[in-house]
Amino acid sequence: MANNDIEEKGYSEVIKHEKKYGREAELVRKDGYDIVSKARGEIVRRIEVKSTSKSYLNFRWLEEKEYLAFEKYDNFYLYIVTNTESKPVVWEFSKKRLLAKKMKKVIKYSIPFRKKEFEIQLQTRLLI
Repeated sequence: MANNDIEEKGYSEVIKHEKKYGREAELVRKDGYDIVSKARGEIVRRIEVKSTSKSYLNFRWLEEKEYLAFEKYDNFYLYIVTNTESKPVVWEFSKKRLLAKKMKKVIKYSIPFRKKEFEIQLQTRLLI
């Protein structure tokens, strides 16, 4: 299953999960969360969805905009969907549960590479 398929499966499972508990969920993909869940017309959850084909996760990154949503909204939830390729399981983590975890900020830097750089180096190695 491709990453995009895994992600879409996660959204679908979360929407079904919310419906099962009497909430109406809508995919919005904005402001640091993916889904808005409503009960009686009121937003009760802003859900960031992370999905994996694995049965568990050791850790999960939050992007900067997701972390800002976590800080801003008391009704922020992180839902992790595991086993997307077989029998998906939805795991709920409320803001309160997330605050209890030892979250730490990690700064990442992206270094862009072009395919041509590797082709040139490969050719050079073959000549040696």
